[in-house]
Amino acid sequence: MKKIFTALLALFFIIGLASYNPAYAETKIRALLNGKEIIFDQAPVIENGTTLVPVRAILEALGLELQYDAKTKAILAKNSEIEIAMQINNKNAYIDRVQVQMEVPAKIINSRTMVPIRFLAEAMELEVSWDGKSKIIYINEKREVLSETQDSTENPSNPVTEAQIKTNKELESWLVGLGAIYNFRYGYYLNTFELDDATRKGFAADTRDFLLEDWGIESKKDLMELIDWFESEGENLLFKELGAVFSAMPAEELQEFYETFDPEESEFFKYFLELYNKNGEKGILAWDYCQAGLLIVYGYEAGYLTKAEVYECSKALSLKVKSSFKNWDEVCQNYLEGYCFWIGDLPNAENLEYQSRLQAYNLIKNKTDIFDNSLFK
Repeated sequence: MKKIFTALLALFFIIGLASYNPAYAETKIRALLNGKEIIFDQAPVIENGTTLVPVRAILEALGLELQYDAKTKAILAKNSEIEIAMQINNKNAYIDRVQVQMEVPAKIINSRTMVPIRFLAEAMELEVSWDGKSKIIYINEKREVLSETQDSTENPSNPVTEAQIKTNKELESWLVGLGAIYNFRYGYYLNTFELDDATRKGFAADTRDFLLEDWGIESKKDLMELIDWFESEGENLLFKELGAVFSAMPAEELQEFYETFDPEESEFFKYFLELYNKNGEKGILAWDYCQAGLLIVYGYEAGYLTKAEVYECSKALSLKVKSSFKNWDEVCQNYLEGYCFWIGDLPNAENLEYQSRLQAYNLIKNKTDIFDNSLFK
């Protein structure tokens, strides 16, 4: 009933959206370096698909010293390991005195020197990815990922390093943690990655049937589209759109709206607005991220994804989780807030399913090492 009620609420606001006509602010562009946000004193801009950011902030974040010649409009960024030279309005640049060409040159915008962030980061051999939905640039140190076919016994000339093994175990741990938060309420959590290939493949047919019946997934394409949706939009998009409508309503109209519902439903709407104001841009991301993590594991178990593809998916997802949360407790709390929004109910003692999920998290947290907070460092 509560889930249907939330859907009706969404329909109500979609139909009535024009009458409130809130001014939606355009999401600002953000940049995260190893999970930490880079603070810019002027908003980044996108030109011809390239993001330009204030030069001083990005160079300081990357550990580069800035030298600027106002006469020639030359920019020199360097540290003990690299030297990058650029010039305003000139696509030619130099990395350690080797000429390269940028798609968009450094520019002066609103009297500020702006430089292409991807060019600088990749020049320093950092990994750069762009989330177009949330408008976040992720910059991280490159991490080696061991493919499913790599084996030191088969290729002695290219042995698997301890660092690679550690990285892959961490990528598995992210998925196990996210999946456990969503799934442990059933009283158990099976770690697919600890199964041998024969046992795992024995589950493949049943897992495919489950994905089709419960998630509408019947192919790898369906799986990846749903995972991408959870990571880029998900139910968090509806949460934020409805929150924007609520927060734009004058106090008197909002009170009148509350009074059209019974006390229990009215209390939920008030809780929702408080939650929206508290969480801001974060919304209910963990609710979506946990489902994405679980689907990646199911995709592997069903045979839709190889181990290498699982690692790539986990790497992208884990960076998003790290950039939004500090530890597993925060992830679980935000997940539960998303769950309450989804069913349209309050997080109180009468919400038995909410209490069950919270107790399951605490149980697995206290009795296992699945929720390893060192992953967030």
